Amino acid sequence: MNFQNICFVLCLVGANNVKCFRLYNTVHIIVATPGRILDLASKKVADLSKCQTIIMDEADKLLSPEFQPVLEQILALCHKSHQICMFSATFPVTVKGFCQKFVPNPYSINLMDELTLRGITQFYAYVEERQKVHCLHTLFAKLEINQSIIFCNSVNRVELLAKKITELGYSCYYIHAKMQQNNRNRVFHEFRNGATRHLVTSGTANIMHRFHSEPFSCT
Repeated sequence: MNFQNICFVLCLVGANNVKCFRLYNTVHIIVATPGRILDLASKKVADLSKCQTIIMDEADKLLSPEFQPVLEQILALCHKSHQICMFSATFPVTVKGFCQKFVPNPYSINLMDELTLRGITQFYAYVEERQKVHCLHTLFAKLEINQSIIFCNSVNRVELLAKKITELGYSCYYIHAKMQQNNRNRVFHEFRNGATRHLVTSGTANIMHRFHSEPFSCT
């Protein structure tokens, strides 16, 4: 039996020390957070000296001030002639600055035109953190928005933003994974029936599941 074409993939999630021991054997692909990879490399568990391909999913978040120093340390441990592949829905200034430093003459593929659905107009607002609530307030005041769904990247931000929108005088509530199921069902039911005009959430999976399971329209 020929095993030459087998590729070994290791996914590191949480504090799983058992899987880490497999790194002492040949592993072709490691899927993990930057902090976990750097920790294993610093402990000599993962040898990155022959790694020639680094893939960064959601590069805009990975290049935040929290993660970028870690990524730069990881790149220093990889093969000198490595290739960096970056995937992101947005490319802010931080990503462009990283590319200028570590990815000279990059090849860019923009799928935005293919992803834009007919009848939907997309707008981008580049604002600082402290301006985001004011930007939403302006949009609500200037545009005729019957209902909206606003996504945040953490539970705390979801609750805080929903509170600020309510304080501005708009009908708003939130939904996230840490809520009990019956409370999430109640909030979504009210949103679906129009009792709540704006919904702030931390993830798309639960929302999209409900959209597919229940007839609904939102503008």
